[in-house]
Order: sequence, then structure tokens, then C-alpha cells
Amino acid sequence: MKKIKIYLNTKKDKRRIVKAELLETRATTVLVRLPDGNVIVRKKNRDVVKED
Repeated sequence: MKKIKIYLNTKKDKRRIVKAELLETRATTVLVRLPDGNVIVRKKNRDVVKED
């Protein structure tokens, strides 16, 4: 599957970038599998890193 970079929130109101496996793309959200195996939903406009 395709790998994309997404933002994840950390404990102290900070965000970090993580490479995740893209499972499904919807109109405004994406379904991804994190490196630890968890499957989460992220918003495209806010949480997906823009690649040039």
C-alpha cells in the first residue's frame, strides 16, 4: 500500500509527523494504519502533510 505522512498529536500540545500506510481515501478523510498497527481516521486538510 501507499505510505503517506500525517500529523499526530503528542501529549504536550505538539504535533509530530509519522509515515502511515494509506488504507482508504474518502471525500474529506483518510483511513490509515500507523506503524504500531492501529487504524485511525484523519482529516485531509488538517492532518495530512502536503507534499510538493
